[in-house]
Amino acid sequence: YGFFDSIQAKLEISNKNHNYIANLLKSYSIKINSEVDEVMSSPRVHFSLPNNTRLEFIHFMKENKIEIGYWFDRPPINLEKNLVNANSLFLESVNLSCHWSLKDHEIEHIKRCINNFFEK
Repeated sequence: YGFFDSIQAKLEISNKNHNYIANLLKSYSIKINSEVDEVMSSPRVHFSLPNNTRLEFIHFMKENKIEIGYWFDRPPINLEKNLVNANSLFLESVNLSCHWSLKDHEIEHIKRCINNFFEK
């Protein structure tokens, strides 16, 4: 049972990190696409940025040695005409780690970088 208690504690840390980063991004009017709660967790905060801002953000975070993801540059399948706007959604996709193993100083570094980027 100790193993499962450990998993629950780690998920709670991950969710706390997710909400902290998500709320910071929301304070800059960024659309958050991922959610966490007591029964669902994610090791990444997924959000949307306009493509020009997205590319600058990715470059800025990489320069500051922050792991950043962008899942797709285009949809993995051909989309039907009624889903034509989905192509642009893939160009807005960005995600940051909120994993339970992040240390407090790493979370603070992510916070500083987000603030520095959006306050410039």
